[in-house]
Amino acid sequence: MFRLAQQDDLTRILEIYNQVIERRTVTADLVPATKESRQTWFNQQSKSC
Repeated sequence: MFRLAQQDDLTRILEIYNQVIERRTVTADLVPATKESRQTWFNQQSKSC
């Protein structure tokens, strides 16, 4: 079962995303993301659902 991400999920989303950045397997980002840097992205994704 899936559910839409909520604001409280952002910290865990970043933990997972930053692991991917370190391994450089699926993203072109080279620097780990911060909660502040991804807040706008998260808000935009939440509105589109």
